[in-house]
Amino acid sequence: MLATTRMPIQFTVLILSMALTIAAEETQAPENVLDDSWQVVYIQGQRVGYIHSLSWETGEGEARRIWSESRTQMSITRFGGSLTMTVTQLTQEDADGNLISFKLDTNNPPISHTVVSGDVEGDTLHLTTTAAGKTKESTQPWDADVKSPVYQDRMLEADPVETGDTRSMRVFDPQFLKVGTVTVTGLEPQSTELLDGSTPKLERVTISHSLVPVMKMTAFQDETGETLKTETNLLGMVAYTVSREEALKEIAGAQLDLALETLVKVDPIKDAHKQRKIVYDITIDGPLQLLLIPEGSTQSLESRDDQTLRLTVTALPLSPANQVPRETVDDEYLASSRYLECGHASVIDLADKAAGDMTSPTDIAVAMERYVHQNLKAKNFSTALATAAEVAVSLEGDCTEHAVLLASMLRVKGIPSRVVVGLVYAKRLSAFGGHMWTEAFLEGRWVPLDGTLGYGGIGAGHIKFADSSLSDEGPAPITAFVPLVSSLGKMTIKVVREPTE
Repeated sequence: MLATTRMPIQFTVLILSMALTIAAEETQAPENVLDDSWQVVYIQGQRVGYIHSLSWETGEGEARRIWSESRTQMSITRFGGSLTMTVTQLTQEDADGNLISFKLDTNNPPISHTVVSGDVEGDTLHLTTTAAGKTKESTQPWDADVKSPVYQDRMLEADPVETGDTRSMRVFDPQFLKVGTVTVTGLEPQSTELLDGSTPKLERVTISHSLVPVMKMTAFQDETGETLKTETNLLGMVAYTVSREEALKEIAGAQLDLALETLVKVDPIKDAHKQRKIVYDITIDGPLQLLLIPEGSTQSLESRDDQTLRLTVTALPLSPANQVPRETVDDEYLASSRYLECGHASVIDLADKAAGDMTSPTDIAVAMERYVHQNLKAKNFSTALATAAEVAVSLEGDCTEHAVLLASMLRVKGIPSRVVVGLVYAKRLSAFGGHMWTEAFLEGRWVPLDGTLGYGGIGAGHIKFADSSLSDEGPAPITAFVPLVSSLGKMTIKVVREPTE
């Protein structure tokens, strides 16, 4: 029996959103079962949930089909509050592993429930996405040789990768709605500790995905090809293959509060969000290449040594004093997408209310930032990443919901927008924590806005790691989260130039 070697991409999204609790729901085993395996998941040494993977076959000969279902359950708190999510992925492939159809159901009550399904017909993939009560249909060109997202599991069991060998395959990933390359490389056997305390010497392979290049997974396998343990390089995530009874055990004691565990403590910064410039030294536990902080209009960088960057954060005025060279932006920053449904009636209604009779893009952007801050009254941590339309209906959520709603409202009024992932200074905690905000393209440059704080722009208390248009055609949204999550738990921040009045 082959346990899954895929640490689900949803884990990464939820880690970056800083919490989750997933409700249990079991699948009745069908006939002709090929695999029925369970894994228990740990983050930073604390048990947080499990994965149940089930696969079976139907038909014979050319009509033979392989079905795989993965259900994920976890329980984590965020600043003391729980987030609830159920993620189910169902795929159908032919005998050669080529994808035929899929369905991805992500249910994050009380406000977010998205279902994406796809069917391959010849050289076309037909997609149907349902969110916030609205269904959207689209198509993508298709290559018949693209494998299913679970193909590598059976491949590794039937034809193991030897030490030093590398094997790659093109795989469609439903979470990205894109085709990427999965690469599996055989490593020297190594002893590793399992959940029962034993330390057998096991075969090893590393697995990487071109759509999330920073994330790496190592699978430890016995001589039969069964995966007994998987590790990722993000926040100490480990999964062990266990019995059903072990996987379903109730999590005992206090739940892991990942938001608190990943805070970066600093000395108190006076009025951080009112300061126009602050200089930080950021040190990473590891090579400097792991610290993926971009330069731009608000940030400049200088290498101090092999592990430290000096970062200068400078706030942008909403209206520049001098004329700036005008940049251009691609249409993706104005287009409706899976997460930014600009054509949804509820989003349009909020955009109209916030903008009123204003005509200046800068005035509209500031008014929208204030409107989102004031009208998302239920500031809770129960949602991982809702769509803008879902937020427009519920008017609740945390920083991710504020960011996507503001970005979508801006686009309704013809103002290009994108979301930003990074760190924000929290005064009461004297620490930086994971955060998402919005940038609007105003007067020829990208200007940051924060609908969560509602200050009319931001000061020097935000540190940007990445941005995303959340376009369906561009890089997958999760790629914006990876630079931050790969650094969490590994960096320290020091203010080296105190802010001045």
